[in-house]
Amino acid sequence: AITYIINKRIKFIVFRGTDDNIIGWKEDFKMGAMEEVPAQREAVNYLNRLSVFDFHKIYVGGHSKGGNLAVYGATKCNKFFKKKLQQIYNNDGPGFRENFISSKEYLSIVDKVLTFVPQSSVIGMLLGHKEQVEIIESSARGLWQHDPMTWNISGNSFVRTDSIDDFSKFIDNTLKNWYDKMSDEERMDFIDTIFDILASTGATKISDFSDETFKKVNFAVKALSDIDKEKKKMISKVLLLIFYSGKEAVNIANPIKKILNIQKDGDNDEKVN
Repeated sequence: AITYIINKRIKFIVFRGTDDNIIGWKEDFKMGAMEEVPAQREAVNYLNRLSVFDFHKIYVGGHSKGGNLAVYGATKCNKFFKKKLQQIYNNDGPGFRENFISSKEYLSIVDKVLTFVPQSSVIGMLLGHKEQVEIIESSARGLWQHDPMTWNISGNSFVRTDSIDDFSKFIDNTLKNWYDKMSDEERMDFIDTIFDILASTGATKISDFSDETFKKVNFAVKALSDIDKEKKKMISKVLLLIFYSGKEAVNIANPIKKILNIQKDGDNDEKVN
């Protein structure tokens, strides 16, 4: 995190999103299976330290995981910080578990939260949201819309649009709805399975992914004989999404079509594999 002193009256606190390391992505996924992940706890501590003897008006924000940390930290921080808090910006960051967004703490600051997501949002569609959400046009395709430098602007404002696209709806309606039905223990097992498969390839960063890496991933999924068919299907979908977030943008269109075909032909194992 970093704090920008804009002038004598205003500070803007910004949390960084997930970097290229696969271990960081694993913690992102764990947000849906744990009450609090270490990064969220550190975000609260950081904001509380800044609130001592500070008379600035404060704005908080972040991109991706950083957006989640901004909202979580502002929700859980002390009353001295909240008195100075003006606005919270969540830029395509994941939401929260239902018990969190229904809590008195969250509802007390929800009017100050503004979330921006691109048309093909993936990360921003994860978990729950109750705050104001605005959808932004992007010049990129698919997963690459997560990069805020692709978000269209006109003058000093984002170019808004009315709804997310079919790809984003697929994430929201298929993966998230299935994930919501799982217990925390099942979610942790699901996450561990996915990242054990990724670890078996030898890759430590998303940018390490290659066609050869995907062949290893594909082989590992096929070798899963002790899990049910539905879980295997969902693991395949999530791995496809993670894998192709590390590929060149030009290579994204066909994998997305493949994922959407899985949705239409869910009982066909050949489609999954």
